[in-house]
Amino acid sequence: MGVIQFLACDTPLEDAGDAADADDMYDFRITNTGRPGLHDKFTKKRCVSSLEWVYSERRAAQLIDYIKRQMHTAEEIELWDVWDNDDFSRTVIQKCRLEALSVAVVREVFGLGVYARDRTCFKCVKVI
Repeated sequence: MGVIQFLACDTPLEDAGDAADADDMYDFRITNTGRPGLHDKFTKKRCVSSLEWVYSERRAAQLIDYIKRQMHTAEEIELWDVWDNDDFSRTVIQKCRLEALSVAVVREVFGLGVYARDRTCFKCVKVI
């Protein structure tokens, strides 16, 4: 079991990523994965893109820039943070206008470390 972080949209999102730099051994990568069955439990959107990263404020700002570019062709993008298990008791879904999307909003969804998150509560922000 582990954390699954993904973006969902009704239109395919572009792949994106950067190479690790000298101060950071982790990549930032968004990959269009189609629509795997696991995500059906969480979203009705037709397209899913995996988000592979370790949260940092710099990467949160990169994610915001990416979402702003994608919103030129998308009506709504869902940001999901879920634990890969069937033992979830609730899902918290919030809406956020694109103009209000900030590092603080991204931190609220993705910024907790693996051991600090509530594994029975899944989070989603719908960027509109």
